[in-house]
Amino acid sequence: MRPSRGHDRHPFASQPVTVYTFPHMRIAADHRSQLPRPLAGFAVFLCNTDEDPEKEALYLRHLADENVAGIIFAPTGRMARDSEKMSELSMPLVVIDRAIGKELADTVVIDNAQAAFDLTEHLISHGRTRIAGIFGAQSSTGQERRKGFLMALQKHGLTEKKKLVHSVPPREEEGYKAVREMLSLPEPPDAILASNGLLGLGAYRALMESGKKCPEEVSFAAFDEAAWTSLVKPSVTVLEQPTYEIGSTAASLLLMRIEDPKRSIRQVQLKHNLLIRHSCGCA
Repeated sequence: MRPSRGHDRHPFASQPVTVYTFPHMRIAADHRSQLPRPLAGFAVFLCNTDEDPEKEALYLRHLADENVAGIIFAPTGRMARDSEKMSELSMPLVVIDRAIGKELADTVVIDNAQAAFDLTEHLISHGRTRIAGIFGAQSSTGQERRKGFLMALQKHGLTEKKKLVHSVPPREEEGYKAVREMLSLPEPPDAILASNGLLGLGAYRALMESGKKCPEEVSFAAFDEAAWTSLVKPSVTVLEQPTYEIGSTAASLLLMRIEDPKRSIRQVQLKHNLLIRHSCGCA
C-alpha cells in the first residue's frame, strides 16, 4: 500500500508476530483518536517472514526502498541476536514480542518466561507429572517460554523428559507431528503445552485424532487466544496475550518515535491473562 493521494506522508509499516496479532494491531492503529497524533495519510503494509531470515532481509530492503515512515517489527531469532544488524536499521522502529538489546529500540512485550511458568504450573496443579512442551525453535520468545516451562517443573520437583520437550519451527504441521510422535511413546505425556497458536492448533488436532480422552487422559493448554480455542470440545485453556494493547502501544510508540527520533528508549511490559477452560481438567 502507498500513501493516499493528496498526502505526502510515508506509509506506516507493520511486521506482526503472528496472524492472530495483526488484526488487533491494525484495528488499534486505525483508532486514531487514541494515538498521540492522527494517522491520516498513512497506509499499513503487512509482511509475514515466517521466521525466515532471508524473507526478513528481503522485506526490510523493500520497506527501505519504499521509504516507509517506520516499522513495528517482530524480528527473527537471528536478527534479534545480532545487535549490529538491528542498529543498522535506519528507520523508526518498535519491536514486539522479542527480547533485544535494551538500547536498540522501543519494545512491547509480555514476560514470556513467567507466562509459560504460570501455564505449566496450572497443568501441574491438576496432578500432571509427564508434561510435554512444544516450543518455537527460531525465536527468543520460544526460548523464554521454554525457560519458564522448565522453571515450573523444577519448582515442583519434576524432571525434564527429553523426549517430551521439542523445539520446532512454529507452524501448525510441526505441532501436529510432534504430538503424534510423543503420544506414540511407551510412556506418553499426561499433559501437553504448546507455546504459540499455530503449534497449539496442530497439537490439539493430533491429540483429538489419537483417541485419547482430553482432559481425562491428557490435559492440554496453549499460548494465544484464537476463535477456534473456545469453539472446540473440550474448549482450550490458553495464555492470552493482550494483542489489542500490544498493537495500540506499539503504534503509539512508533508515532512518538517518528515525531522525535532522539527521545529515550522505552520498554513496555504488558500483563498476560490465563483463560481457564476445560482442556486442562477444570470443570
